[in-house]
Amino acid sequence: MSRKALRILVALDGTAGSETILAAIMPLVRITEVDLLLLKVAGSSGELEESRAYLGRMAGALALHRVRAESLVEVGEPGPAILSHLEAGRFDFCAMTTHGRQGIDRLLMGSVAESVVRSSKTPLIVNRPDARIGDWRRIVVPLDGSPAAEKIIEDVTLLVRMTGSTLHLINAAEVLVAAPGLEYAFSAVSIPDMKPYLGRVRDRLTAKGLNVVTEARIGFPGAEIVRYAADVGAGLIAMTTHGRTGLRRVIMGSVAEKIFRTAPCAVLVRPLQLMGKAGEVERDSRMPANR
Repeated sequence: MSRKALRILVALDGTAGSETILAAIMPLVRITEVDLLLLKVAGSSGELEESRAYLGRMAGALALHRVRAESLVEVGEPGPAILSHLEAGRFDFCAMTTHGRQGIDRLLMGSVAESVVRSSKTPLIVNRPDARIGDWRRIVVPLDGSPAAEKIIEDVTLLVRMTGSTLHLINAAEVLVAAPGLEYAFSAVSIPDMKPYLGRVRDRLTAKGLNVVTEARIGFPGAEIVRYAADVGAGLIAMTTHGRTGLRRVIMGSVAEKIFRTAPCAVLVRPLQLMGKAGEVERDSRMPANR
């Protein structure tokens, strides 16, 4: 039996910026059944009445769009409160806004989203207030040839099946050039052809009934992935983070940092739990990895 509705926990903090996550997921709401739980964590019991009134207004506004939304106010710390609900396994996704124009930097400076994405097995949908609203029937999935990167496909498969969305699998390979003074060190640069790999992943997924297209590009991966998502009007970029330290590990790599800073749409992310013996993410050594 098919699922009746996607279950999404939406974390709000009472600011207009946090409410932009509702606009970001609205295209999803319009193409499939979605049940929302609006959660606000109050700093003290004195804020309960005001917080409940605020969520009541948000739920009322959503009801005008025929969106089912329950609301809940708790007192405590936002990160632990959100995680306690996600750990129960009631939700398919958690959704929240990253704050400020600096995107991921501001997200890391505040512990809420960082602690959620690092500690929860529930995928997190994050959206910058200045990101545009895209078409959730187009989901971009960056792949670097590793099983680690492919793990995110498991998370978006539910979305694809319930919405009829198309997965856009993209690999962007960066061309390395010699530094000044070393122009004679290399006579040529060899770039692995990732089209056969993307084709194999596509064939595996289409055999399961999913709609899939592929794109291989040359250039700086972060910029190319963002540009492609904008070109196709995607509503979501879906990717894994690497390592138990979640976003702190990702920020050390330029690809994910670029995507979080400049993504033209919402980003679906979750940390990868599969670790190798040396504490690194296990990956297919036959394939190159984008940083």
